[in-house]
Amino acid sequence: MKKKYTILSVFFLLFGTSIIAQINNNFARNSFAEKIYVQTDNDIYTVNNSIWFKAIVVNAATLSGEFSSVVLYVDLIDQNNSIVESKIVKLNDGIGAGFFDLDSKFKSGQYKLRAYTDWNKNFDTDFFFEKTIQIYSEEFNKRSLKPITNIRLVDSTNLNNTYKADFFPSVIDTNHKRTLKAFVKLKDNVKIIPLKRNKDNSYTLEFETPKTLNEVTLGYASDSDLDYSTKFSPQSNYFNLQFFPESGSFVVGITSKIGFKAVDVLGTSVEVAGEILDEKGELVTNFKSNSLGMGHFILNNADNSKNYRARVTMLNGNAIESFVYLPNVKTIGYVMRIAELKDNIVVGINASSNISEDIILKGFSRGIQYFESNAKLIDNRYIFTIPKKEFPEGIAVFTLYDGKQNPRAERLFYNKNEMSQIAIEATLNKTKFNRREKIDLAIKNNTPSTSTQSTSVLVINKDYLDYYNYENIASYLLLSSDLKGKVESPSLYFNNGTNHNIDDLMLTQGWRNYKYDNDFNTNFKYKREKGINLKGIVNIKNAKKDKKQLDFAVMTFGDSISIYNASINAPGSFSFEVDNIYGDYRELIFKHLNITDKEMKSVNITLSKKPAIPVKSITKSYTKVNDNISELIIKQNITFKETENKYFNDIKGLNKLDEVIVNAYKMTPKRKKMAEKYGLPDMVIEGKELRKKVTKNTKGLYHVLMAFQDQVTVRRSKMRPGVMTAPYLIVETTRGGKGHLNFVVIDGIPVNERDYLFLQDISPMEVTSFEIIDEPKKLNQLYAEVRNTVPSEFMVFGSIISIYTRNGKGLYGALRPRKENKVFTVKGFSPVKEFYTPDYNSNNTFYENKPDYRSTIYWNPNAELKNNELNISYYHSDNEGDFVIIIETISNDGKIGFTTLDYKVSKVETN
Repeated sequence: MKKKYTILSVFFLLFGTSIIAQINNNFARNSFAEKIYVQTDNDIYTVNNSIWFKAIVVNAATLSGEFSSVVLYVDLIDQNNSIVESKIVKLNDGIGAGFFDLDSKFKSGQYKLRAYTDWNKNFDTDFFFEKTIQIYSEEFNKRSLKPITNIRLVDSTNLNNTYKADFFPSVIDTNHKRTLKAFVKLKDNVKIIPLKRNKDNSYTLEFETPKTLNEVTLGYASDSDLDYSTKFSPQSNYFNLQFFPESGSFVVGITSKIGFKAVDVLGTSVEVAGEILDEKGELVTNFKSNSLGMGHFILNNADNSKNYRARVTMLNGNAIESFVYLPNVKTIGYVMRIAELKDNIVVGINASSNISEDIILKGFSRGIQYFESNAKLIDNRYIFTIPKKEFPEGIAVFTLYDGKQNPRAERLFYNKNEMSQIAIEATLNKTKFNRREKIDLAIKNNTPSTSTQSTSVLVINKDYLDYYNYENIASYLLLSSDLKGKVESPSLYFNNGTNHNIDDLMLTQGWRNYKYDNDFNTNFKYKREKGINLKGIVNIKNAKKDKKQLDFAVMTFGDSISIYNASINAPGSFSFEVDNIYGDYRELIFKHLNITDKEMKSVNITLSKKPAIPVKSITKSYTKVNDNISELIIKQNITFKETENKYFNDIKGLNKLDEVIVNAYKMTPKRKKMAEKYGLPDMVIEGKELRKKVTKNTKGLYHVLMAFQDQVTVRRSKMRPGVMTAPYLIVETTRGGKGHLNFVVIDGIPVNERDYLFLQDISPMEVTSFEIIDEPKKLNQLYAEVRNTVPSEFMVFGSIISIYTRNGKGLYGALRPRKENKVFTVKGFSPVKEFYTPDYNSNNTFYENKPDYRSTIYWNPNAELKNNELNISYYHSDNEGDFVIIIETISNDGKIGFTTLDYKVSKVETN
């Protein structure tokens, strides 16, 4: 049956809604959505590091990426709900990867990573991927990791309590300096209180509340109008306990399974234990939650003459006594109970004694119907036995209908189906290593009938991983992505040996939060993008009524190969997709083919901008972040950076620029970014000095630089087959020698080697500064980014030629093509940067003393298993401690594999 629906989905992708219109209600609309999973190398970052990520986009129903979108948008959003950086990721069969470099412009605070496809706009935001991460700047106040903390009782009367709370607005707004506007909300009454700053840059609020209140909200707004709020309860034992009868309700005379969940005022789970009592106070049964506040109990032969209540005796291990009433028992209705029995799902139907009729049971998973059966109640009962293999792994929803097709009961059930899993085995050559030792990792797919499509390998410090809240590929694609709202600690349900029953989650949070409704409307406004979508309008001045066909070659500036040949009827609109534009600032040229340059002057072409997706507010209640992990990462990052800076100062010493930098070298934001990443320049030629050398015969920047031969060398290049088709001018630093490489970075944007011939054509009038950084930091990372490969062991020395322009948009912003061509700046696919790890087996002495404190030890987002096996070797860093290897994989037909492996690293040699 599953194969049938996969074929129909393919028909939809090929032929559109005309085919879907003929499909009956066996499909929910949301089954055509795309699920997006983004794996990051961490959840907590410090500036001057990178966020590495892998994206998987698959059909929601089949988990196959074979016919998915090609274009994925990934946004990094700050607490002001502003998109601070955005990437367009190109997907191949649903797989893509990217990165965000975190420089000093990032302020400390909570950020949101959001990913979506154009196609997923058809489903509101239900299938947008969102993940909260924490970023800390180096100057961050380490004494407090929360915006509001230390809420404490300082006085008490018979009616009221007096509290104090410490506010740290610098967590969300590092620029805040003035009086803080704080507020206290008691029910519907809001009181604004201005606060003066303490010596340690904190603010202290004192306020009074009635003891009877269940909930108090505290908050503030910073100088930049960034706001934050949190809640607490004056009642130390406050909790909210809810009950969820299986399939919807209690029915008189029928035994029911009851799920329950307990949360505090912030909605965070709390552990509870207690007893169920009847109206006479007699014990009916006991209950006890797991660590996530969830559990269940059985209520035998529900009696509508009794008022059931729960007496809570324990709350997070503390003895209390509190009462909560259960919902009323109905006199008429159905109860549907589900259990797992060996390889079968058993669905039992019980109805009240006054019901006797036909019933229909339907079973769905991810919006596709996999089961339907008609039956007639016998003695108000019936049992359906369904093989588990009929459903894929994941959440299944069973709905009971009466003979008139009216829904009467519903139940979510998690189907564990090993046929939907890939058994991944990982082994190491040993489990204890020295620093910088070679590590050999072997990965094997023990499900030979399934070939993996894409496998990611991540190695990080185990102390950096919050297992309690970690989300993996299985927990997200099979569980979290199908439920509305946040699933607390989803990976716990996928760990071997866990005592967390996933059925308790289905009974409580999943009860009414399943994303696949019964809306079968198949009118889709947005299409799956197969490339960068270029839309626009063409008009001709003084044009007659007849339209004229204009032929264009659309090219990227800097490339000699046309991207797309377009025929456009003018006046009119156009739309086409291109799939080979890379870079944040790429200049597109519309070069005319069938009209003269003079006629082209009367043609007006306008490119339309893609409308931005509104950003929903980041949750104001502080997302749970492990403070101990944050403090560890911040502390280690500071120590590692001090060690690295000392090393580079020792090998370079002080130069003249270091002494003059404060007085003569204006540290602009782009210069600051370059200095932080690669180091200070050793030679600077300001733009005004270049312009003094410009003459009528000047052909470009490098021609002008010939006048500065005492500082740089300008020579003609040699032809390089496959890279350069003709000689051109290049610049070398005076420190150049054998094995010494020169890289070019313009406005902080690395220049690809294929575009070096265009450097000579940069207008010197556009240049504000020409600089050289000798022996820069992170040269290997720049090499990998420019050439898209890790360097050979002997290619580690070099210099950076850093050029700054008025436009500030890199090479293409400084070049000016012919006026008769129409030029537009567009954002292309983000270039893929390879994660670099050094080779400590080489004879290169450069590595010997250079500190290596990678926050991520190893990252390979798209490892390929050939013949279901893969061998990976990498060298560990100078980091010590316990480390974890995280391996995630997915197949073309939507099967998932996940495993982890630990090892230890120390100074002392171990075997």
